[in-house]
Amino acid sequence: MSLLYCWLWMFQWVLGLGYSNAQPLSLEITRPGDSLYIKSREGYSRKYPFIRYAQNSLEWDSPIALEKFFTALESSNQKKVKVLHMGDSHVQADFFTGVLRQKMRATFGSGGRGFIFPYASAGTHSTMDYRTSSFGYWRYAKNIQTTPDFTLGLCGVTIYTEDVSAGFKIEFREGFLHPEDRILKIYGDRNDHSYDLLVCLPSGDTLWVPMETEDGKPYAQVRLPYAPSSFTIRLSARDENAAYFQCYGLSLENTDTTGMLYASVGINGAGYTSLLRQGLMPEQLRELNPDLVVIDLGANDFYPRVMDQPVFEDNLRNLINIMRAVCPGISILVTCSQDVYCRKKNVAECKRFASVARAIAFEKDCAFYDYYQVSGGQYAMQKWYQQKLAKPDRVHLTVSGYELKAELYFNAYLYAYRQWLSNASSSFVLKEPIPNTEFPTSSTPELKELIKTPTPTTTSTATWKMHTVKSGETLSEIAEVYHTTVSQLKSWNGITSDRLKIGQTLKVKKEVIPAKPAPLKSARPVPVPRTPYIVKSGDNLWEIAKKFQVTVEEIRKLNGPGAEDLHPGDKLILP
Repeated sequence: MSLLYCWLWMFQWVLGLGYSNAQPLSLEITRPGDSLYIKSREGYSRKYPFIRYAQNSLEWDSPIALEKFFTALESSNQKKVKVLHMGDSHVQADFFTGVLRQKMRATFGSGGRGFIFPYASAGTHSTMDYRTSSFGYWRYAKNIQTTPDFTLGLCGVTIYTEDVSAGFKIEFREGFLHPEDRILKIYGDRNDHSYDLLVCLPSGDTLWVPMETEDGKPYAQVRLPYAPSSFTIRLSARDENAAYFQCYGLSLENTDTTGMLYASVGINGAGYTSLLRQGLMPEQLRELNPDLVVIDLGANDFYPRVMDQPVFEDNLRNLINIMRAVCPGISILVTCSQDVYCRKKNVAECKRFASVARAIAFEKDCAFYDYYQVSGGQYAMQKWYQQKLAKPDRVHLTVSGYELKAELYFNAYLYAYRQWLSNASSSFVLKEPIPNTEFPTSSTPELKELIKTPTPTTTSTATWKMHTVKSGETLSEIAEVYHTTVSQLKSWNGITSDRLKIGQTLKVKKEVIPAKPAPLKSARPVPVPRTPYIVKSGDNLWEIAKKFQVTVEEIRKLNGPGAEDLHPGDKLILP
């Protein structure tokens, strides 16, 4: 998709047009677990007839899907809540996630700004709350490149230089930093060959940051004397061995240990394949250890063509597996693109993409936010454009459009959280989309009537057939054979995990069984025993699983719960 509108957004930023003032940030949040307080924060600045407010909630089909995130929110006045929101151009410019961040920080306390990047050094625009400039010679790589020249981290972009006179400057817009946003983390190579850094502040203070120290962390950290309106990074060669500097991003965090750290990372044009190119993602994700990761991608995986569904499904499953391998128990929220157009023609694949993403999210015990339906469903983008909420390309939104999108996400978070506070619901699944005729707020009774809480079926055994699990079978494969869904199989059998044991029996309704069950489409052969694998420096479970064409879950099952804690020389039993 064109980058023209992203540059126009930044032009608006320079002129100070079309964006409301930042909300006051506070660390004094004392009622994060109070349903009445959460409800008082819900609401919309304006209502539009094409938005399906009655459906505006997160969904989950597994009790573990959002457990870590909601439990963390409940204690946000005692410890810091960390959210990582990963996306594409809709996230890089940060108009949407920036407003969402301000709302979350105002509700749960300020834990810091989160990830920032010297985008000028990578030849692209920065965000709505800061701008960047660059000097000297820099090379860069992005996750949208088929073969990036440099290793990539969570930010999806890396800058590299051998020019010791190079550097960059980051200038923050007034009102977006909290006075205690003073912890600066610089993600980069830390070895004897890396240049050291000089952090130059407007007051004239210069802080030296050594990069040769290896303490096991993927970043160097410095405590600033105050929250900076701007800072400049310069390079310094400590001796003749220092030859380069490679940066994967920075993070500005609050000195307090409570509140909300809502970090966002996005690259124009990124899709699921792009995120899987980020080789340092497992290491940096393990260090960040977020309570929630939001996977907010969509249109770039099929725009303007037809979606390759098997590839998309594999990419989403692999991404979830990576995250769960390094951060067990992490909450993951999968979302989707809203309706878009290509050369004035509606892209119908958006609807199928949302449906498939929802199925995979529930299969992998993740939560799902059906932003496609909430924002109006098919053809709604035309209405967004008529209301000056979308750009003429009918793909990107205006600043006002992104503010509306942030409101929808914010209210969806709060409504779902309030339901969890009320009864710690083990599942919260919306029924089929309602007709686009009513527009209640998310706190009205209409939404409650759209909710169903699945419970195991108690129908007579005369209506059931027992299926015995064979080697290599998965829930999704079994569901396909019996013309049902993974969610329904779990509900019928009272299970929450995707893991199956050979010989395990599952009950399936007879009436949904085909007369002649089709053979499994992708049943794997019986695993062949392998010689124990010797762990090498830098190995992680996901890379090992990919190399030997097995899953992380299979390795963990054979090697026990401590399988993630790898050390060079360890032996792993592989399927």
